[in-house]
Amino acid sequence: LENLPMSTELEERKKELRFLHHATRLLNMPGEPRDILRAVLELLPSAMRLPELAGARLSLGPLEIFTLGYERTEHCLHADFSVEGDGIGRIEVCYLQAPPFSPAFVEEEQALIESFAELARGYFELGRARKAHQRLLQSESEKQEATSKTRAQDQFLSTVSHELRSSLHVMLGWVQVLRQGTQDPSLTARGLQILERNVTLQAKLVEDLLDLSRMVSGKLRIDPGPLDLAELVGFAVDATRPSAEAKQLKLSSRLERVGQVLGDQQRLQQVVYNLLGNAIKFTPAGGQIHVELSAEGANARLTVTDTGIGIDSELLPHIFERFRQADAARPSRHSGLGLGLAIARHLVELHQGKIAVRSNRPEPGTTFEITLPRLPAAASS
Repeated sequence: LENLPMSTELEERKKELRFLHHATRLLNMPGEPRDILRAVLELLPSAMRLPELAGARLSLGPLEIFTLGYERTEHCLHADFSVEGDGIGRIEVCYLQAPPFSPAFVEEEQALIESFAELARGYFELGRARKAHQRLLQSESEKQEATSKTRAQDQFLSTVSHELRSSLHVMLGWVQVLRQGTQDPSLTARGLQILERNVTLQAKLVEDLLDLSRMVSGKLRIDPGPLDLAELVGFAVDATRPSAEAKQLKLSSRLERVGQVLGDQQRLQQVVYNLLGNAIKFTPAGGQIHVELSAEGANARLTVTDTGIGIDSELLPHIFERFRQADAARPSRHSGLGLGLAIARHLVELHQGKIAVRSNRPEPGTTFEITLPRLPAAASS
């Protein structure tokens, strides 16, 4: 060792400054802390007077990193640093043999290790500050989300109360009229028709609430079996055609024979009825609704497209969430609890399918798309 060439003091300082420069650059880069610290620590021995005999170690709590040449000996230099919440960390450099150079060089290397320890302390504290900031942002986000959900649920309860009261008041009014024993057959027929319509609405409301309860509790079940999807969709289109025509809407369809799917007929009909009902509800008189069914590889693809009022971009990502109502800003125009699409998505997913929506309000029109896995031809025959 005594015969090894000695670097000049200026050259040693340049090595130290080069290490500190690279260390600072690396510690400011994004990445996993362990990977970044390991990369920095691997550079530390090269800044020592005899790098071929030096190894380095960094530790803080459970974190411990070594360079390849590290070995604990009697010839070690170290510097400690404190990180609030994590305890005391240590940077250590050990020589395999006693270094032959003067105490002045030892003091310089000790100062370098202390400088690195200060950089490491700053790195860890900055990491803690970033995590605290992320937790704060997450807490604020969760608070806003909870507030939004509470507001949506309050709106939902208000809508339920409105739907119940309105329908019951209408029914009560006509019961009182009919109880008077009117002799006008047309008035009696109209009253019975209104009572029947409101009873149907009440039954639909109760069924939606029960489905919501089953969804929340995980008890909404399906009874799947092979069924002809084109036949099911065609029946739903024919059943809703009178409602569309009464509103002066053109309802068209192009249904390809896509084979069979494994599904619950009643529940899939519920989904299709919901999409068609929404299209009719939100499409002004004179508009168009088009239903298309086609095969795409192993899937069946169903789309319901309308020329209606569209969906606001702010609402679009939340349209399938519970308690969301596409026309919540105008509840007087369209009744409903805002549960239909949430139930539809849940039912489609129970069938191993997917449902999506496209709209570009203020441009008119909305398209709902459902994909369901088709049964192999052998299985469906």
